[in-house]
Amino acid sequence: MKNVKILEKVENRCVLHIGDSLQLTLVDSNDNTKINSWNFNYISSNGKIANISSNGMVYGNSEGECVIKAINKNDPNVYDIVTIKVIGGIYDRV
Repeated sequence: MKNVKILEKVENRCVLHIGDSLQLTLVDSNDNTKINSWNFNYISSNGKIANISSNGMVYGNSEGECVIKAINKNDPNVYDIVTIKVIGGIYDRV
């Protein structure tokens, strides 16, 4: 099985605003080719801060930090994690 990484993370993190969303993209960590997300389960360590859909869409719900893990359904040793930091609402950007 391929090694996997979450493309959107920078220094193992992503930042979202409350009410914002982010589609995670899984890629092979060796050559950055896209991997189908349907073969992965997604888990949030705290859905009150950020929850994630079955296709990898992350939603910022309240301020704080949590960890999202993408785990291969056929091989739990193939996974990646990203820390999601959720900050003030999208209208606080200005």
